[in-house]
Amino acid sequence: MASLSQIAFSQGQLELYRGNQAFTDGELDEAKSHYEKSLSQNPGSFEGTYNLGSSNYRNESFEDAISQYQEAATTTTTTTTTT
Repeated sequence: MASLSQIAFSQGQLELYRGNQAFTDGELDEAKSHYEKSLSQNPGSFEGTYNLGSSNYRNESFEDAISQYQEAATTTTTTTTTT
């Protein structure tokens, strides 16, 4: 039986994947929403934080992007899915 943390991690990974798909499709607001959901499940995720920064950058929310990139630079939790 899966533990609660494994289920949360799986949901976070699913949101990261959905964010990446939306980002690739140019749906930047949708991507941002998925990245934020992913980070609520996996706080400190490098990919979630970096990808949120990328969606903010592409939306020309430069100050938010810089903040996310700076946070990503200090993050040590990584997964295998990136944009």
